Amino acid sequence: ISGTFTLREPGTEVYTDHWVGKFDVVQIYDVRQVGEWDWYQVGRDEWIEQRNVARVVPDPTRPPGVEGDRWISVNLYEQTASAYQDGRLVYATMVSTGRNGFWTKPGTFQVWAKLERDLMTGGIPGEAGFYHLENVPWVLYFDQARALNGTYWHTKFGTTNSRGCVNLPMTDAL
Repeated sequence: ISGTFTLREPGTEVYTDHWVGKFDVVQIYDVRQVGEWDWYQVGRDEWIEQRNVARVVPDPTRPPGVEGDRWISVNLYEQTASAYQDGRLVYATMVSTGRNGFWTKPGTFQVWAKLERDLMTGGIPGEAGFYHLENVPWVLYFDQARALNGTYWHTKFGTTNSRGCVNLPMTDAL
């Protein structure tokens, strides 16, 4: 989804003329549940259904097992990544994590390799699912072959789309 118009009331089909783009940042002022979905108030008489928002809820609590004062938290449900320093949220972005049997493994991990660029390949050449990606930028390996990395081959951030890695938009991976 590239974005959505806001609605005047949650759960209705009475649209405003306010378009919110996929990468626009909005403030959430209120939450109401209608049916099985939450609706977020993003302005006066302006509501967006939760499936159209990648919500970041800051949590300054250092996760168990993290010894330093810097960490990255990946929310697999919201498809977001949040960077913290000294218990303070310093950056957040939409990501694309693993899909269809190649899920991104939840847990606490240490970065074991940091590379400016790397070759990423997987699958069997000539078969469906094979990939060969040269010069993948800004790679932080954290779980065997999984990494946080810049992504030039798709723009499906906010949805599951990778083979287990945490794909970041190029502008956010720096």
